[in-house]
Amino acid sequence: MHKERLVLETRRSLIIIDDRSRWCRHAETILTDGIKEAGCGKTLRVKTQIGLERSMFAMLREQFPTFDSRTGGLCVFPGRSAAKIRENAEWSDCYESSVFDCESFLSLHVERWFLVCDKVVVTAGELFPERPVCLNIRNIIVIDDVISTGATIREVCNRNRYKFPRAEWYAAACVSRVEKIAGYKEVFTPLLVPVDKYGLKVPINSLSTLLEDEPIARHYGEKHCAKPEIFLRVLEEIKSQYGGIEPEMADRHLVPWRDC
Repeated sequence: MHKERLVLETRRSLIIIDDRSRWCRHAETILTDGIKEAGCGKTLRVKTQIGLERSMFAMLREQFPTFDSRTGGLCVFPGRSAAKIRENAEWSDCYESSVFDCESFLSLHVERWFLVCDKVVVTAGELFPERPVCLNIRNIIVIDDVISTGATIREVCNRNRYKFPRAEWYAAACVSRVEKIAGYKEVFTPLLVPVDKYGLKVPINSLSTLLEDEPIARHYGEKHCAKPEIFLRVLEEIKSQYGGIEPEMADRHLVPWRDC
């Protein structure tokens, strides 16, 4: 086990990922007080996504000290949540040193459908659709914000493995419920939240998702709070104070990404 990794196994916790790091101290105080008032019997743990990203990339740098596109490295960011990590890695000054060669970054389109009984169906795009095979790629790292079931990560590999006959596949995420994924040599995460022996999961969600998606926020509140209306009121309070896009992010002119 990596020394940087924290393992959280208690069922009596709620984990909320705060991807706007400046909010963390204030949001945690407001959420902690609000969840108690809303009648939630679980302990709230607010984690800063920027901090988790920093730890995740530190683990990857330690494992791959010379990772870049010229030596056959490829970092794949599947879907919109992973795009936020890519954006932070390319444009944020929160990292102490260079993450990886950004020329190795590739965004990949994925779609997820949630069916009954929490079943998830995932489809993933094709990497380098213009090429029949890529013999120069040696290491592929698929990076996401949260690995819950591993369905997205598995589908990316299943859809594209044939094209990279010489590559080793690795997965990385800020938070993961799983330690192993079929087709992958290793899973890197600074925060492991395993499912317990009874199949119960620690609830994980993103503060930005709860603020921006009212149906998800309502479902989350109804599931974990005796008085969900108070939980929704707390979210509105946070949104009214911190809900705008950060000015420095709005001023950036992003160069086009290589997308699949």
